[in-house]
Amino acid sequence: SDIYALDYSKSVRRPRKTAQQLRQEAAQRSAEKLETQTRAVLAAASAKRRSVAANDMASSRRDSEGRQQNA
Repeated sequence: SDIYALDYSKSVRRPRKTAQQLRQEAAQRSAEKLETQTRAVLAAASAKRRSVAANDMASSRRDSEGRQQNA
């Protein structure tokens, strides 16, 4: 009886996806990819801002130290 069950499962076809389903899945994948890229860009921008801020602080510290020595 197992043989017949196996044979039957092969003959049963899953319904094909509609064009709308395929479009929705493609849109979902595209959105996920975009989200990943966006996250990477935001992380890079944030790191850049931190590095610029650190440089600005170091630069202003050097400026104030220079002014103190000149005074």
